Amino acid sequence: MDIDTGNTGCWCVNVDWDSLLSERVQKNAYFRTWQTNKTNYNPGETVTFAFEVDTKLTQQTVKVEANLLDSSGNILTGSTSPAFTIYGTQNEPRTFTVTLPNPFASGTYKVEAIAFDSSTNVLPGSMQPATSL
Repeated sequence: MDIDTGNTGCWCVNVDWDSLLSERVQKNAYFRTWQTNKTNYNPGETVTFAFEVDTKLTQQTVKVEANLLDSSGNILTGSTSPAFTIYGTQNEPRTFTVTLPNPFASGTYKVEAIAFDSSTNVLPGSMQPATSL
């Protein structure tokens, strides 16, 4: 990455973590399944995420982050699971919840999920593509 530090005008740098890290860090953790408990929610409701994360390693301790995104891709609310250990491709389904803001404008929102290694807090895990709520 080359940043022009001599420029004193208005400038910025945008870095996409997943793209930046994908060439240096192998993505061991990945989602086998991911779903929400409903497709439509009211303000203040709790969204329950059911998921299963597997790893290419014998075992790995991971966290999963779920974010609610607006139509511009901005994170409105989110939650990160406690760390948990997964063992290869064993069946280890999990759930956790995120409570939606209240008030909350009606519209279509997306939810994304990210699995990452809990020992480094680096995102070598996979991202579940954002899906509409």
